[in-house]
Amino acid sequence: MPTYLHIGTYTRPGTRVLRAQGGSARRAAVQAAVEGVGGSVREIFWSLGGSRVYAIIELPDDVTATALNLAADDAGALDLETVALLSAEEMDVAARRSAGYAPPGIDE
Repeated sequence: MPTYLHIGTYTRPGTRVLRAQGGSARRAAVQAAVEGVGGSVREIFWSLGGSRVYAIIELPDDVTATALNLAADDAGALDLETVALLSAEEMDVAARRSAGYAPPGIDE
């Protein structure tokens, strides 16, 4: 299943909810949403500064990841950025796959 890094920055209302509920409650809410679309949460971390939250999540596909992002963004509690992650084995496959690309200015 594809793995994604979700990077969130809390809005002021989102920060208020986080302070009121704490990290465990927010993790449970995220876990319920992710499991509801057929995914799983590997881990969630909060960082110092910038009210940032980082979640490593497995989801069925990019469309599902986008749907989850739209729901989170629409709720207004955080601004979310998502990065698709590749395992070492997936990178091995990509490295062996020919893309037929030649950089500009290089004649073959």
